Amino acid sequence: MWVTFPFAPTAVTAQRQPVEMQAKTLETILEALRVTPDLILAELALSIGKSLSAAEGATARLVTEEKLRFVGPKKGGLWEVFN
Repeated sequence: MWVTFPFAPTAVTAQRQPVEMQAKTLETILEALRVTPDLILAELALSIGKSLSAAEGATARLVTEEKLRFVGPKKGGLWEVFN
């Protein structure tokens, strides 16, 4: 039995494109951490309405841009927000 397709199937490769993060999300994260610097990333994600991976990526970007820093031990540390 043969199956014919109206188009030729091609191999699809998944390529990750860099996603531009909205400035609004970054500002929301900075404001949330100014108010409550002891938030963990899971709580931060819930408070801003984003996924955990989005919160991780955004905080990593803010750390790279030197707008944010985590101070102290992994358990019990605080986020320090720079202007």
